[in-house]
Amino acid sequence: MHRPLFVRILALIFAIIWVDLLTAQENDPEKPAKKTVLQPKATWEKAIDLPGDLVFLPVKLLLEISRETLEFIDNSKIIPETIDLITSDDGVRGVRPTYNSRTGAGAYYFHRNLLQEGTRLNLTATSSFDAENQSFEFKQHKFSLAKGLCAAGFFYRYTKLDEESYYGSGPTSTRGDRASYGIRQKLLTFEFDVTPDAGLSLNLTGSYEKTKIRPTHDDEYPSIFEVYDESSLPGIAEVADLLIWQTELHFIRDDRAGNPTRSTDLLIYGGIFNDVGADRFDFWRSGFDFNKVFHLFYNRTLALRIAAEFTRPFTGKTIPFYYLSEIGRYETIRGFKRGRFHDRDRLLASIEYRYPIWNMCDAYLFADAGKVAYNLATPPPGDNLIAGYGAGIRVYNSGGLVLKTELGFSEDGARYYLTLNKGL
Repeated sequence: MHRPLFVRILALIFAIIWVDLLTAQENDPEKPAKKTVLQPKATWEKAIDLPGDLVFLPVKLLLEISRETLEFIDNSKIIPETIDLITSDDGVRGVRPTYNSRTGAGAYYFHRNLLQEGTRLNLTATSSFDAENQSFEFKQHKFSLAKGLCAAGFFYRYTKLDEESYYGSGPTSTRGDRASYGIRQKLLTFEFDVTPDAGLSLNLTGSYEKTKIRPTHDDEYPSIFEVYDESSLPGIAEVADLLIWQTELHFIRDDRAGNPTRSTDLLIYGGIFNDVGADRFDFWRSGFDFNKVFHLFYNRTLALRIAAEFTRPFTGKTIPFYYLSEIGRYETIRGFKRGRFHDRDRLLASIEYRYPIWNMCDAYLFADAGKVAYNLATPPPGDNLIAGYGAGIRVYNSGGLVLKTELGFSEDGARYYLTLNKGL
């Protein structure tokens, strides 16, 4: 602590003690109390005080309204009654805080068995602290159909992102090519799940998505509209009204949720995207994501991942730039800015060494690598491989992963990630 600040703190302490001592002396019961007679203010005194009274009138009104509001909330018991209404001790309904690095902090409300035994309703709202990024989600799923042979559900999401970046297409894009843009996206999805065996599921979805690119409020980088037009960057000016049909085959075997010591997780997916508006954006996408966790010793585990994605337009059509395969998202190579690399294809690989540091808490070291390419089957000269590395901490419970925080490094610098209650 600096000496002048320390001296001021001591002086403040002594002043408080002195005032308290004087107050105690004035309130001494052994001393006869002095009668104080308040004299009414003269007219000239009221006139002098009037400007000050007018200045402080809004403050007095605000304090009075705040006092009345707090008294009403306290007397009506509205807060505990609201908590009792939206939460339950048996875990059927409740509210949890949530956070992700893309859309910020918020909360989600869940309600199990609302319309049918086994169903689940999720309501989620998140926002960045500057309100530049926001997301609102409504999901009702696990409706049992055909005597339990399959399940159905529907999902709606509105996303507002005003701090997105585009660095150009291809594996050789540079940080100096960064342009900024905003995006508005509405998505309505109906899904059907077939589970023929424990650990194996087939998911079929039909979706309608409307996407529009907008100017951003970021003045640090040029607007994407200043650098590109619709002919050089498809999707920048035209609104995309997409009808999407997708299928996913998911196989998973693990010994415990959230922190498996042994697991095999394979996801194979494919989809067709059809533009029902301008009939320009017609394309297909397919890929796979394979994860394997090996038990080593003393609850130490090694997690391996390899994934690939392929995106192709139909004859005479094109792909919106925001639907190109990307490296920079949290699920790709950690340490890069979001949107750092774009192209039609993507290849990813990663390795994580996990070790327990506390009950239901693990630390881990990781290394990621991968690349984007116009066509992975015919790579250009040079491998264009990029990599990232770092460390993190995971907190989990019997329901799955609760919190994940990590720091990733790459040739572009460092990036911090935090995820809370995502997907629970």
